[in-house]
Amino acid sequence: MLTVEKKLIEKYKMGKNRLGHLQPRYLEVFEYRTGIADGTTHTQKETGKKFGISSTRAAQLEARVKYELELF
Repeated sequence: MLTVEKKLIEKYKMGKNRLGHLQPRYLEVFEYRTGIADGTTHTQKETGKKFGISSTRAAQLEARVKYELELF
């Protein structure tokens, strides 16, 4: 049985091309945070530090990608 996060990641992988209207940074943050980028999930704090943004902003960018994924 797939968890909600795993379903979301699968949906992302299959529909990434439909997210082209988002800035690439949003997708990079989402991929890093969820572990798509390197196989390891990262905290909001780690994500923020890597991208030079606050952990709150990292959460906002991740939430935007999740929102867009729910639309299709």
